[in-house]
Amino acid sequence: MKVIFIEEVPRVAKVGQKKNVAAGYARNYLLPYGLAVVEGSQAARDAEKELKKKIKTRELEAAELSTVAEKVEGLEITIAAKVGEKDKLYGSVTAADIAEEVSKAAGCEVDKKIVDLSEPIKLGGSYDVPVKFMWDLIVTVKVNVVSDAPPAPEEKKPRAVKEEEAMDCLLYTSPSPRDRTRSRMPSS
Repeated sequence: MKVIFIEEVPRVAKVGQKKNVAAGYARNYLLPYGLAVVEGSQAARDAEKELKKKIKTRELEAAELSTVAEKVEGLEITIAAKVGEKDKLYGSVTAADIAEEVSKAAGCEVDKKIVDLSEPIKLGGSYDVPVKFMWDLIVTVKVNVVSDAPPAPEEKKPRAVKEEEAMDCLLYTSPSPRDRTRSRMPSS
Protein backbone atom coordinates (compact mmCIF):
# COMPACT_ATOMS: atom_id res chain seq x y z
CA MET A 1 0.00 0.00 0.00
CA LYS A 2 1.40 3.39 -1.02
CA VAL A 3 1.22 5.99 1.80
CA ILE A 4 2.42 9.53 2.48
CA PHE A 5 3.91 10.08 5.93
CA ILE A 6 2.53 13.09 7.79
CA GLU A 7 4.59 12.39 10.93
CA GLU A 8 8.15 11.18 11.30
CA VAL A 9 8.42 7.47 12.08
CA PRO A 10 11.94 6.58 13.30
CA ARG A 11 13.82 4.16 11.06
CA VAL A 12 10.90 4.07 8.60
CA ALA A 13 10.32 7.46 6.96
CA LYS A 14 10.49 11.23 7.37
CA VAL A 15 7.63 13.73 7.09
CA GLY A 16 6.33 14.04 3.52
CA GLN A 17 8.06 10.92 2.28
CA LYS A 18 6.07 8.56 0.03
CA LYS A 19 6.65 4.90 0.66
CA ASN A 20 5.18 1.52 -0.16
CA VAL A 21 4.43 -0.35 3.09
CA ALA A 22 2.66 -3.56 4.03
CA ALA A 23 -1.14 -3.22 3.99
CA GLY A 24 -1.49 -4.53 7.56
CA TYR A 25 1.16 -2.13 8.86
CA ALA A 26 -0.66 0.77 7.21
CA ARG A 27 -4.19 -0.27 8.30
CA ASN A 28 -3.30 -1.30 11.85
CA TYR A 29 -0.65 1.23 12.82
CA LEU A 30 0.07 4.14 10.47
CA LEU A 31 -3.47 5.18 9.56
CA PRO A 32 -5.17 4.83 13.01
CA TYR A 33 -2.41 6.77 14.77
CA GLY A 34 -2.42 9.52 12.12
CA LEU A 35 1.17 8.93 11.06
CA ALA A 36 0.37 8.51 7.36
CA VAL A 37 -2.41 8.83 4.80
CA VAL A 38 -3.15 6.71 1.73
CA GLU A 39 -1.71 8.25 -1.42
CA GLY A 40 -4.35 9.54 -3.86
CA SER A 41 -7.11 9.83 -1.24
CA GLN A 42 -8.95 13.00 -0.24
CA ALA A 43 -7.09 12.96 3.10
CA ALA A 44 -3.78 13.05 1.18
CA ARG A 45 -4.89 16.12 -0.80
CA ASP A 46 -5.99 17.85 2.40
CA ALA A 47 -2.77 16.94 4.18
CA GLU A 48 -0.43 18.27 1.46
CA LYS A 49 -0.69 21.90 2.59
CA GLU A 50 -0.06 20.91 6.19
CA LEU A 51 2.85 18.75 5.06
CA LYS A 52 4.59 21.69 3.43
CA LYS A 53 4.33 23.65 6.70
CA LYS A 54 5.54 20.67 8.72
CA ILE A 55 8.46 20.10 6.37
CA LYS A 56 9.54 23.75 6.73
CA THR A 57 9.31 23.62 10.53
CA ARG A 58 11.21 20.31 10.56
CA GLU A 59 13.95 21.89 8.45
CA LEU A 60 14.20 24.83 10.86
CA GLU A 61 14.33 22.46 13.85
CA ALA A 62 16.99 20.38 12.08
CA ALA A 63 19.08 23.52 11.49
CA GLU A 64 18.79 24.50 15.17
CA LEU A 65 19.62 20.99 16.33
CA SER A 66 22.64 20.79 14.03
CA THR A 67 24.10 23.97 15.54
CA VAL A 68 23.56 22.53 19.03
CA ALA A 69 25.06 19.23 17.87
CA GLU A 70 28.18 21.06 16.66
CA LYS A 71 28.63 22.53 20.15
CA VAL A 72 28.17 19.13 21.79
CA GLU A 73 30.25 17.09 19.29
CA GLY A 74 33.47 15.83 20.85
CA LEU A 75 32.66 17.40 24.22
CA GLU A 76 34.43 15.82 27.19
CA ILE A 77 32.72 16.08 30.57
CA THR A 78 33.75 14.88 34.02
CA ILE A 79 31.24 13.69 36.58
CA ALA A 80 32.34 13.26 40.20
CA ALA A 81 30.61 10.49 42.16
CA LYS A 82 31.16 8.51 45.33
CA VAL A 83 33.40 5.59 44.47
CA GLY A 84 34.02 2.49 46.55
CA GLU A 85 36.38 -0.40 46.08
CA LYS A 86 37.46 -1.36 42.57
CA ASP A 87 36.01 1.88 41.09
CA LYS A 88 32.43 0.74 41.81
CA LEU A 89 30.02 3.65 42.34
CA TYR A 90 27.77 3.93 45.40
CA GLY A 91 24.97 5.00 43.08
CA SER A 92 24.98 5.39 39.33
CA VAL A 93 25.41 8.03 36.66
CA THR A 94 22.19 8.34 34.68
CA ALA A 95 21.19 10.01 31.43
CA ALA A 96 19.80 12.93 33.45
CA ASP A 97 23.20 13.51 35.11
CA ILE A 98 24.96 13.42 31.74
CA ALA A 99 22.37 15.76 30.14
CA GLU A 100 22.80 18.25 32.99
CA GLU A 101 26.60 18.31 32.64
CA VAL A 102 26.42 18.56 28.83
CA SER A 103 23.96 21.48 29.18
CA LYS A 104 26.38 23.29 31.49
CA ALA A 105 29.40 22.65 29.28
CA ALA A 106 27.74 23.45 25.94
CA GLY A 107 25.71 26.41 27.17
CA CYS A 108 22.47 25.10 25.67
CA GLU A 109 19.65 22.92 26.96
CA VAL A 110 20.00 19.17 26.35
CA ASP A 111 17.10 16.91 27.29
CA LYS A 112 17.80 13.65 29.13
CA LYS A 113 15.64 11.76 26.62
CA ILE A 114 18.12 12.28 23.79
CA VAL A 115 21.07 10.88 25.77
CA ASP A 116 21.22 7.29 24.53
CA LEU A 117 22.44 5.44 27.62
CA SER A 118 21.36 1.80 27.53
CA GLU A 119 21.85 1.38 31.28
CA PRO A 120 23.21 3.64 34.05
CA ILE A 121 26.98 3.81 34.53
CA LYS A 122 27.98 1.96 37.71
CA LEU A 123 31.78 1.90 37.42
CA GLY A 124 34.29 4.71 37.37
CA GLY A 125 36.16 5.27 34.14
CA SER A 126 35.79 6.78 30.68
CA TYR A 127 32.76 6.18 28.44
CA ASP A 128 31.64 7.28 24.96
CA VAL A 129 27.94 8.16 25.16
CA PRO A 130 25.85 8.84 22.02
CA VAL A 131 23.45 11.79 22.02
CA LYS A 132 20.63 11.46 19.45
CA PHE A 133 19.27 14.85 18.41
CA MET A 134 17.35 13.36 15.51
CA TRP A 135 17.24 9.83 14.19
CA ASP A 136 19.90 10.72 11.63
CA LEU A 137 21.87 13.25 13.75
CA ILE A 138 23.91 11.46 16.43
CA VAL A 139 26.98 12.88 18.19
CA THR A 140 29.28 11.31 20.78
CA VAL A 141 30.19 12.79 24.16
CA LYS A 142 33.09 11.48 26.25
CA VAL A 143 32.07 11.02 29.90
CA ASN A 144 34.72 10.59 32.60
CA VAL A 145 33.42 9.27 35.93
CA VAL A 146 35.85 10.05 38.77
CA SER A 147 35.86 9.86 42.55
CA ASP A 148 34.62 12.94 44.39
CA ALA A 149 36.68 12.12 47.50
CA PRO A 150 39.97 13.97 47.93
CA PRO A 151 43.01 11.78 47.32
CA ALA A 152 44.08 9.83 50.40
CA PRO A 153 47.17 11.21 52.16
CA GLU A 154 50.28 9.17 51.65
CA GLU A 155 51.24 6.94 54.54
CA LYS A 156 54.50 7.83 56.21
CA LYS A 157 56.95 5.05 55.68
CA PRO A 158 59.31 4.27 58.51
CA ARG A 159 62.63 5.93 57.95
CA ALA A 160 65.42 3.59 57.02
CA VAL A 161 68.05 3.66 59.75
CA LYS A 162 71.63 3.67 58.58
CA GLU A 163 74.10 1.32 60.18
CA GLU A 164 76.13 4.17 61.74
CA GLU A 165 73.02 5.66 63.38
CA ALA A 166 72.10 2.24 64.74
CA MET A 167 75.56 1.90 66.30
CA ASP A 168 75.23 5.36 67.91
CA CYS A 169 71.95 4.32 69.47
CA LEU A 170 73.54 1.21 70.91
CA LEU A 171 76.41 3.17 72.43
CA TYR A 172 74.14 5.50 74.34
CA THR A 173 71.66 3.04 75.73
CA SER A 174 71.16 2.95 79.44
CA PRO A 175 71.93 -0.18 81.38
CA SER A 176 69.12 -2.61 81.87
CA PRO A 177 67.22 -2.59 85.21
CA ARG A 178 68.76 -5.94 85.99
CA ASP A 179 72.23 -4.46 85.84
CA ARG A 180 71.22 -1.66 88.20
CA THR A 181 69.87 -4.01 90.84
CA ARG A 182 73.08 -6.00 90.96
CA SER A 183 75.18 -2.92 91.53
CA ARG A 184 73.01 -1.77 94.45
CA MET A 185 73.09 -5.00 96.32
CA PRO A 186 75.56 -5.02 99.13
CA SER A 187 78.37 -7.36 98.66
CA SER A 188 79.01 -9.83 101.39
